[in-house]
Amino acid sequence: MFRRLGYAISEEGSEFVAERKWRRVRVTPLCAEDANQPEPVLGDEDAEGLRLRCFVTWMGCTGELREYLRSAKPPYDWAIIGIEEDDDETFERLVERADPPVRTEPTTMDDIDRRVAFVEDPDGYVVELVERLD
Repeated sequence: MFRRLGYAISEEGSEFVAERKWRRVRVTPLCAEDANQPEPVLGDEDAEGLRLRCFVTWMGCTGELREYLRSAKPPYDWAIIGIEEDDDETFERLVERADPPVRTEPTTMDDIDRRVAFVEDPDGYVVELVERLD
């Protein structure tokens, strides 16, 4: 999404920095557990002085994370992007619209209560799609 908006991306582990003109945004994906108990993973302003943060998590976790950030008043401006949970229909829409190379079709992994699929993004990076089975 950030690339489509014209941002240059620098990957840093599970996070990345999106940069465009004067804006530098640290983008942090959060699993449901981290979004519901965010204090250990949010941190403060880093050594690079990034004062814009974007947290990406499941749609059902955005309210609690928003309330936490409002009360914590971190030393950076922030935004939250909520993602709807993936399912086979979402996978099919992705393949129809973007036509990415599919590495692995959706597969159920009963031992971890997840359904996963792997596709390639336009830059050749492998993207894992995960659905939690309840």
